[in-house]
Amino acid sequence: MPKFIVKSMRESFRRAGITFTREGVPVDTDDLTDGQLQAINDEPLLVVYRVDEDGNPAGAAEGGGKPQLTKTAKKPPVKPAKDPAAK
Repeated sequence: MPKFIVKSMRESFRRAGITFTREGVPVDTDDLTDGQLQAINDEPLLVVYRVDEDGNPAGAAEGGGKPQLTKTAKKPPVKPAKDPAAK
């Protein structure tokens, strides 16, 4: 499920290896590298919108600024418990 919709201020605009349009392109930030995230966030010709679980606009960014693409925090792997009987 996309977490963001990114729209271009031009008919079509390519940044970070992705073609964006005025209609908007769904973006799941877990599929992007840090460099791609930075390039999209820094581009003034792209507008980022957060979306809810259903893909509907979820509102403005906190603090009223431009929404930023961010990766989902990943939980650290769980280490298996040691078996006291094994040596």
